[in-house]
Amino acid sequence: MKIIVIFCAALLFVGIQAEAQLLRPILSKEVLNDVLSRAAEDLNQPELLAIATANQELETDLGPISIEFDFSNGKSTAWLFVLRDGSDNTTRGFYAAGKVGPLPQVFPIAESALPDIGDILNQIEQPLSGEWMDSDEMVTALQNAADVQELLHADPDAAPSVVGIWHNPLNDAPTWTVFFGDPDSQDGLVCLVQALDGSVSCLDGLGNPTSVADGAVAAAIRVTPQPARDLATVAISEASGTFSELRVFSLEGTMIRRIKASMAGMQEIRLPIGDLTPGVYWLQIATSSGSLQHPLVVSP
Repeated sequence: MKIIVIFCAALLFVGIQAEAQLLRPILSKEVLNDVLSRAAEDLNQPELLAIATANQELETDLGPISIEFDFSNGKSTAWLFVLRDGSDNTTRGFYAAGKVGPLPQVFPIAESALPDIGDILNQIEQPLSGEWMDSDEMVTALQNAADVQELLHADPDAAPSVVGIWHNPLNDAPTWTVFFGDPDSQDGLVCLVQALDGSVSCLDGLGNPTSVADGAVAAAIRVTPQPARDLATVAISEASGTFSELRVFSLEGTMIRRIKASMAGMQEIRLPIGDLTPGVYWLQIATSSGSLQHPLVVSP
């Protein structure tokens, strides 16, 4: 939900609403070079960290504005870009971009206008790299995923509410994160699309893997209770080996906690989570046999 707030605040700030009816749907990469060129005026070595959009209608003094992401083709009427200065790795630049007719429009956004930006996008540290897929290829991968097909069969009008791409340290790759429904609701679906090979994994609103392919992971790892509030127990099967290290990541890919096994041969770790904000997190578990991943849901 914070991404929606950030995105909408950005569009209000730059004044796109005056010509909103002229914005035409575009793919995320269609204005990328224009954004990089504009960012070079503000940043010495602009590096792309993230791109996001959201389905949202705003009521303004100038009338309603519809920011629309089209799940049939991966196009949106506007995108939010987050960059940093590669010369110091700390200075950020935020830009809203779209096209009015054939002309690209790029608007810098003051961070002070986005009070929640530090909670999400400022946590992303690694630039997007490689030949990552654009938003049209991402939606094709999602449409072919069994979880999404099942969702659309149950609700033909289901569509992503928030879409974003950034580097995910869990799979060490640029990854599209797509929310269906309210991101803060337990009734939604969140899907991760690895943006180099198109592999898809989805979680339900409680953070449980929904893919049949995740069955082996579910058998190898047990997280109880799920959701959890103050303390979660993470156990792995004997076939998975023994614990070496447990890391907790946010959906944005920020490492929040790191716990090393206190003794050899451990197959269970008690994880304190009372200080974590309610939501979905990812566990990365290093074992004597390899590495495993599993979601963790922290309840209010």
